[in-house]
Amino acid sequence: MVRPRGEPPGATPPRPRGSDSLPQPEMLRNSSVRGSKIEASLFQNLRAVQVSFALCRKGHGVLEACVQKGSGRRLRDSTRGLHAPKCAMPQTKAKFLVDLTAVPAGWPLATVIDAFARLADCGPDRALQAVSRRLVELWASQPAEAEAWLSRCRGRFAKELAGKATRQEELGEALLRHGAAEYGEYPGWCGWRFSEAGFQREEPCGSAAERGRWAVVYLQFSRTRTRCRELAERLAAAESQETARKRQKLEEETERRRLEAELQKAQEEECRELRNRLAAAEAEVSGKTAELQAAQSESAKCKEQCEELATRAAAAESAVAKMRQELLEVQASQGESGQPVAKAVLRDRCEQLQQQLAKAQGQMQVCWEEKGMQKQRIRELEHQLFEATQRNSFLPSGATVARQLGDGSDSSVLSNASWFTVSRGTVKPHCFMTDAVFKRRSYGADSFLMGRDLQKGSQVVAGDDVTILEVAKTPEICEASEVVELRAGDAVLQVTSDHLVKTGEPDESVYRAAGQLQVGDHVMLDSGEAAALTSVATRRMDRQVLKIQFEPDLPVAVFSRPTCILSLGHKRKPPIRRGGRGAKVPRSADDGLDRASIPDTINDYMD
Repeated sequence: MVRPRGEPPGATPPRPRGSDSLPQPEMLRNSSVRGSKIEASLFQNLRAVQVSFALCRKGHGVLEACVQKGSGRRLRDSTRGLHAPKCAMPQTKAKFLVDLTAVPAGWPLATVIDAFARLADCGPDRALQAVSRRLVELWASQPAEAEAWLSRCRGRFAKELAGKATRQEELGEALLRHGAAEYGEYPGWCGWRFSEAGFQREEPCGSAAERGRWAVVYLQFSRTRTRCRELAERLAAAESQETARKRQKLEEETERRRLEAELQKAQEEECRELRNRLAAAEAEVSGKTAELQAAQSESAKCKEQCEELATRAAAAESAVAKMRQELLEVQASQGESGQPVAKAVLRDRCEQLQQQLAKAQGQMQVCWEEKGMQKQRIRELEHQLFEATQRNSFLPSGATVARQLGDGSDSSVLSNASWFTVSRGTVKPHCFMTDAVFKRRSYGADSFLMGRDLQKGSQVVAGDDVTILEVAKTPEICEASEVVELRAGDAVLQVTSDHLVKTGEPDESVYRAAGQLQVGDHVMLDSGEAAALTSVATRRMDRQVLKIQFEPDLPVAVFSRPTCILSLGHKRKPPIRRGGRGAKVPRSADDGLDRASIPDTINDYMD
């Protein structure tokens, strides 16, 4: 059969229009042939017959018109454009649909679906694969347009899609019904052309009956139904992947929001806990501060009482001295024949003064005891306040309460002790024990002072026993967990492990950490001699240490407070009382006055 001009190779010829005498498609419904090759052959023969009828009818009409008009053109020229579509674009821009290799990027989803419907029954595999691949991409990337197209199909083919249980079956049936409708409306599809803008279709079929017949023919193609079902599976898989991706994205977003909410809740709880702890710490600090102020007030009152009692005692001593002077004058004027009455009066006066003096001494003793107790209480409160400050970091470290009160009392004087020489220039802070003993010198007299009694401005003697060092800053109390005890003969020193001790010969200036020293190493004593260490003991214990800075920065001699043995002084003998008044001169009131004296330790309790 001669293929019409303009049709692509291998394309199925179009059927003629308006011929009722042609073989009808309903004849194929009752056919007993079920093989796909026989079915394709029958349809190809049917279309070939249809094309022959159409060519004969149209060629005859054109020939008559040419004869009537006297045209000399050849018949071939008059039948060249029989199947050219109306409003066709130039041949250089439009191509046949069966030659499609890649779907144009500008085609919408509906156009791609129409192309698949045209190529599903007998289109080449290459064009069908390109269209199917593009349709899957658009179906996954444009879910709104895909759902809109499916909704239109549900409206057009409600009866056919009503019994489908799954979405995949519904998609396959929708594609099949849509392709049948397109095939019935535009049956001459083989000559269709395409461009970047879309399809160039032929004229639609005239009667509804004819459309229905060709739609039934399309539905009977086995390959068409198979390809629609395969494409529906791919579309459903694409929807599943897209749905899974969206679901994963939604789950990630939900998890992120949940984590953000938990984080915010945890931050709020932590802030609330910190605020509660801060309020409790502030309340504790306020309570300790109030106790400290009360203790300071009580200490000031005790100090005033001590000063008042000291003034009264001095006045009493002055009065006693005056009365003694008067008594001596009276005794000198009266001689041995003095009047007994005057002596008795003076004796009574002396006894009264002695009683007053004893009472004053007793009151002063009570005041001294109260002052010692208040000092102990102040130290305890100071330690508690310091611990609260270190724990909560709200109060800056500063001078101790004893230093703020002006406590200048010295520690016990220790004699016959050996000293270690330690460096202050290169040691780390927090190295001196609180009970470490330093030597100080005032007006040529040497005395000893514990480290915890040092304050800013206190002066101590350097290791050369000549230079006077001054405390540059207020010492700070810190905590240490390890203490090293060094013993070289009678010299004993307790320091932290990072404390530097002068070692080697006298002419050398080598400092080593106390934790690195061993038995047998030589250390420098304050006498300028080197002594070998006889014992190095490291103990794990929690101790308070002092951070002290001296000016100028020179080595200082220091030793640990030794353990003392308690003892009593010389016991006073009781006075001997004898009866009678013989030739011996009676005991004068001066003897009693001589025995009454103010203790010389009063200066230790006065600032």
